[in-house]
Amino acid sequence: MLRFLKKLFQDSPTVEADVAERRLGAIADRLQSAITGSPEEARLLNRAGDLELAAGHRAQALEYYGKSIDAHMELQQFDAAAAICRKVLRLLPDVVRARCTLAWLSLGKGLLDMARDELEEYVGVARKAGSERMAAQQLRLMGTYVRDQNFAQFLAEKLRELGDREGATAVLAQDTSEAPSLQAAGWDPVVFAALLTPDELEQARRKGLDLREKIAQRSEEDFPIYRPPNL
Repeated sequence: MLRFLKKLFQDSPTVEADVAERRLGAIADRLQSAITGSPEEARLLNRAGDLELAAGHRAQALEYYGKSIDAHMELQQFDAAAAICRKVLRLLPDVVRARCTLAWLSLGKGLLDMARDELEEYVGVARKAGSERMAAQQLRLMGTYVRDQNFAQFLAEKLRELGDREGATAVLAQDTSEAPSLQAAGWDPVVFAALLTPDELEQARRKGLDLREKIAQRSEEDFPIYRPPNL
């Protein structure tokens, strides 16, 4: 009976939360000494997200996970970033931004069928969250690098679902044979787009900034949304 009670106590959510809280302190100390932009920092941020979630702190967990994904993207550790995105979506299916990152990563690898599936999910969750305008900005940006006419039509359909008929028309008006491919452009556009936060997307919309120009300029002078990798 004593053994049973001990196991019951150890397995209780309260105990797990208490252990997570204690371990978070140790992770915070290690983060302070970790080199900014290093693989160690990226891994510690991911671990901090796990512990915050175990402690019942959803918002803090998402903040850490987001920072970890961004850190891996900046380091161009794309498989690690994708793995964390998928973990977040298994645990918290209503998260919007991780789905967008996965779609960009699939596009970067030229996996259009996988990108379609991820964009279907992304658009659906964005609509539920009331984030249609920000999602439309991302899809417009994706349309810049589409060389497949069928995929362009798919993007236009999704843009119409998001209420952006102008964006849909613009994507369909592009000559896909002349569009730069992500494979030719390299990973900079993918990293740039994945690092965009909702606030930055809204800021870009209000200022009327062309995000494609920002990718080319990679400038922080008037809109600090590009953070080059610290390699």
